Amino acid sequence: LRLLRIFKLVRFIVPIVHHFIEINHGRTLKQKIYSILNEDDYSGDLHHLIDTILVGIIALSVTAVVLESVQPIHEMLALEFHIFDMISVAIFSLEYVLRIYSITENPEYKERVAGRFRYATTINAVIDLAAILPFYLTFFIQMDLRFLRVMRLLRILKLTRHPEPCRL
Repeated sequence: LRLLRIFKLVRFIVPIVHHFIEINHGRTLKQKIYSILNEDDYSGDLHHLIDTILVGIIALSVTAVVLESVQPIHEMLALEFHIFDMISVAIFSLEYVLRIYSITENPEYKERVAGRFRYATTINAVIDLAAILPFYLTFFIQMDLRFLRVMRLLRILKLTRHPEPCRL
């Protein structure tokens, strides 16, 4: 039964990826990354699929932070919460780096350094950074940082990037 679900998922995803490859033939990697993360004429449905996945991870991440605040649940699933947090931070970090890397494809941020800096200071980029920063701060600041768990709730602000319901 699980194998059938995987086949259904593959049957759904493969045409989306093939269509994206077709309409992006001859474009650079940076242009393709930009089209995946930002809707444009070359995005196809792959952008919407990635958007939907990111929204799902954000929702799960916020739910995990809330559940983790309940002591009995935290004690029972501490390792699972930590692993999930590491995975979600890795995904959000990759998204952030790829957005900074590919933003120069947007005519508004065309300059290599100045354009990236201007984008990095936009509200969306600051929210993205604030969503992952608490995780990395724990490596550099050696003290009780339980208050940073609350800052992880800032991930819910990442949903402001997705003002309309994700559609496929």
